[in-house]
Amino acid sequence: MKSLITLEKKLETLDQEKNSIFDAFQKVLKTLQTEDLTWCVDLWEDTQQYLCHSKEQCDAIIELLRKFQQHRTTLTSLIQKVEMTISHRSSYIGKDNLHKMMMEVQELKPEIEDHSKYVEEINSVCNKLQFQISKIKRCEHSPFQAEANALIDKWLDVCEKRDGYDENLKSAVCLWNRVLVLSQDMEPWTEGKMKLLESANVTSDDVRSLHIELQDQEKLLEEMSQKSIEIQKLLQSDELPFELQIEGLQ
Repeated sequence: MKSLITLEKKLETLDQEKNSIFDAFQKVLKTLQTEDLTWCVDLWEDTQQYLCHSKEQCDAIIELLRKFQQHRTTLTSLIQKVEMTISHRSSYIGKDNLHKMMMEVQELKPEIEDHSKYVEEINSVCNKLQFQISKIKRCEHSPFQAEANALIDKWLDVCEKRDGYDENLKSAVCLWNRVLVLSQDMEPWTEGKMKLLESANVTSDDVRSLHIELQDQEKLLEEMSQKSIEIQKLLQSDELPFELQIEGLQ
């Protein structure tokens, strides 16, 4: 980019040199024969056209490079934002924290959709750059296509990760709600049975019934434990969230 800008400035300074050449050309014309004069005029016109054409090519390439850099900066910035959001792990993961994380991840979706147009545009800019650069001798390959391809691959990868993390958070919230429901169902049953056992009116039928109900409660505890472990895996946490540990102990 810097080289092209430098080239553009050099081309702009050619106006003075062109005027000097033109003055010298006028002096030469007076001493030339007709045939030589025609040849010189043609050469001069060809030179002027070549310079104008080269200037136009440089202007077109510089403008495309500006667009390429703008799109690259925009996409890279959002990629970093998404990566930071989905890689953030709070030291404490509670139910409220989980909802906050889910909202932050979901808020990225419309922003990603709004920026998807830049993915298509950066491809279009690269194709145009390739076309313009191919017109320049000794410059057959575009160094920008590989960079654009790498950027687009990273963009698609981070979008896929965001979608996957969003699904994981949604599943974790549903499982967490289920654990809370099971825990809330167990609390009144536990309190009622404790009162029964503390009373002096416990019958053998009560004991048999309690034994059957305990088996059902054990199944619920096992379900709570399994769902808690699933939540831990979905959140990619090293340990079970503290709130779920408390629920398991109640």
